[in-house]
Amino acid sequence: MKAIFKAIKDKWDAEATLNPYKLYFESAPQKASMPYVVYLLVTGIPEFTMNTRMEDDRIQFSIFSSKNSSEEAQDIFEKLIAVFDDVVLTITGYSPVLFERAERVPTKTPEEAWQYNVEYHLLNQKQ
Repeated sequence: MKAIFKAIKDKWDAEATLNPYKLYFESAPQKASMPYVVYLLVTGIPEFTMNTRMEDDRIQFSIFSSKNSSEEAQDIFEKLIAVFDDVVLTITGYSPVLFERAERVPTKTPEEAWQYNVEYHLLNQKQ
């Protein structure tokens, strides 16, 4: 599993359009300045078919922006999907099969910040 998280972080860091925004794994520090993005595992289900072992995962990216309008969060969302929709990641120990956007949910938090949750469905074959 660590290899999948590392591949996502490596891809983020390699993209000039995304690396101006800080990417955190699972949670951001309490004093993190916005905008930033958090990614985490929502679900992970191992699958076994005949002689094949697969990892069937849902990864969520949460975009946080303190702007009054959702425009900044939407801009980051557009950059994120340009990079990650149907991406083929280099994952040590796995052969990527699928990296597909499943859904997005934009909300305004009680603290008046914008949060865009974007989920991806990943399917990777264990080598």
